[in-house]
Order: sequence, then C-alpha cells, then structure tokens
Amino acid sequence: MISYLRVWRQASVISFADFLALYPPHLYAIAWLPRLFFQVAFYALLAQFLGGPTLLAFALVGTVAQSTYQTVLTFATASVTWEQRAGTIPLLFAAPSDSFIVFAGRNVAMGIHGVVSGIATLAVIQLLIGGIGIGSAIVIALLLIQIAVSTYAVAILIGSVALRLPGFHNVLASIVGTVITLIGGVYVPSTAWPSWVQVMAWFLLVTNGLAAVRSVVSTAPADETLEHVLVEGALAVAYFGLARISFALFRDRAIGAGTLDFN
Repeated sequence: MISYLRVWRQASVISFADFLALYPPHLYAIAWLPRLFFQVAFYALLAQFLGGPTLLAFALVGTVAQSTYQTVLTFATASVTWEQRAGTIPLLFAAPSDSFIVFAGRNVAMGIHGVVSGIATLAVIQLLIGGIGIGSAIVIALLLIQIAVSTYAVAILIGSVALRLPGFHNVLASIVGTVITLIGGVYVPSTAWPSWVQVMAWFLLVTNGLAAVRSVVSTAPADETLEHVLVEGALAVAYFGLARISFALFRDRAIGAGTLDFN
C-alpha cells in the first residue's frame, strides 16, 4: 500500500508539472478563466430567452457542473494518451509498479483543473446574480470535487479506450460529454426524457452528483442529498474498476501481439 501511494504521489507531481507547463498561472488567468465567464453569460442569456427565470436558475446550476465534468473529460482523457505520444507506454508497463496507479496519478492535475473551473463558474454566478449562501456554496464546492473525481474515473476509462484508437481521444471525450449534457439533467430535466433514457442517465457519472448540487440549491432534505452522493460515489468506484480492467486488457493484448509501441 505504501509503495502504491508513493508511486501515485510521484505521478501526481509530474502531472502538476505538465499542467503548469501547459497553463502557467498567468496564462491560466488570461486564457482559461475568462472563457468561463463567457460560458455563463451565453447559457444565462439563452435560458432567459427560452424559459425565463425558472430555466435560467436551472441552467446556471447545470453550467457549474458542466464546467467541471467537461474540463476533466477533455484534459484527463488527453493526458492518458500523451504517454503514448511520448513513447513511455512500454516503460510504464515494464516497470515493477502497478501501471494503473501511475495512470491514475498522472492526470490528477487535470481533475483539479476541473474543480477550479467549476468553483470559478460558481463564483461568477454568485457575483452576477447572487442567491447562494456561504454554507451552501461550501457544500456545492465539495460536491463539485466529487463530480470531478467521478468524471476522472470515466476519463481514465475513456483514455484506456483511446490508447487503442490513437488520435480519437478528443472525439471520445466530446461524445461522452455531450451524452451527459443531453440526458444527465444539465440543461434539460432528466424527467423530460422517456423512462428508458432516464434509467440510462442514472448510470452515467455526474447525473447523481448534479442532482445532489440541485438539492442543496433548493434546500431539499439532507437525506436526499446524501442518497445522490452515495450513488455517485458507488458509480465512481465501479468506473475506476472498469478502467483498471480496460488497461489490463490493453496491456495483455498489445504485449501478446508485440504491438505495444504502436497502439
């Protein structure tokens, strides 16, 4: 266990170094954060035009979640495939440590990037329209961390699939993100869809996490929020398990075929 934690920690350190090389703090402030403001403005104006104040409030909460999960999906999925581009995949699988632990830590900065994006979006909404108390904002921030973690599990799984399809990581992340946005209750209530779509949405990551956020905003009973949190956590564990299996299958097939350098 100690060895696993040490490997994960070192991989996380490298992850932050990579992210800071991609987005130094000054560049992050002028190139990434402003786009969150414009995203909020776009969805706010669109929702206000289409449905008035009720849809506006619903859409703004969805925008907070969308800023979190789409950021994690896009960046973490891409980060997995960067190992392939760098030619380090054979070395990772040849190392005595668990390669999945490396992949799980290698993208931590991308998960935190998603949390920061979600909290920044929440701050923008609070500055523009207010209405969220300090206590509720803190709880929502914690729920955004859970959404980022659960999305991270999905991103690692998608990344393992993208290793088999070089060049398609952005396509895969976009497809999954779009499906979540459409049926996960982000901008349209899940109840608007047929029952079978609602069932499918329930098994998606983010759906229950977002429902927990909405229950906090609407001051619903704590039991309702806790139920969504537990379901989201259980699904995250399941997706991490699927990601581990997917990496193992990729490794065994590539090693057996002698194509580890080319996958």
